[in-house]
Amino acid sequence: QSVTGLTLAHSDMVIRDLGKLALTLLKSDGSAVRVALRPNFLDDFPKRNPEMAALFGGGGYATIAVPEDQMTPLTMVQLMAFIMQKMGIKSEEEMKKMEEQMMGMVKTAVLKELEVPDEEMFKVEKKNLDFSEYAPICQCTHPITVCDSCGETVFDPYIRMRRGKHICIECAGEEYSMLAKGNIVRIH
Repeated sequence: QSVTGLTLAHSDMVIRDLGKLALTLLKSDGSAVRVALRPNFLDDFPKRNPEMAALFGGGGYATIAVPEDQMTPLTMVQLMAFIMQKMGIKSEEEMKKMEEQMMGMVKTAVLKELEVPDEEMFKVEKKNLDFSEYAPICQCTHPITVCDSCGETVFDPYIRMRRGKHICIECAGEEYSMLAKGNIVRIH
């Protein structure tokens, strides 16, 4: 949102949560640019960063190879436990030392990755798309109202009137949609 100036609230950003490492930028005239991360860029990460290669253990696309008997996806705590086991770390002191080393390696790797030419990292395609299919033209400038219950600012279409008071959907106890772990779920 910071880079493009687009926002979910103004309906000029649409998230299609497909789990892809890609982004399509679309103008209102239908011209678009799709940018996708190249699989071989990820696959070559351990070659470009050999000091981190052992962590990836031969997994494709620079992923941490987790044994099949482990439940995936792992939580952060499970991932750290797995890394500790894989690296033979037994104490909290050893873990802190490893974390410091990892942060140094990660910083070095990130700086190295930023040197890779864009065309090696991304596949870029120009496209023509139906703009209305992705971001229907709408009244996108909404007044803002303060919820009389929680005191937070809310776009007017999300305000409910309850006993003469301006109440947000959450305080009103109404159901709403939420994107969580790749699924749109209804929350009450």
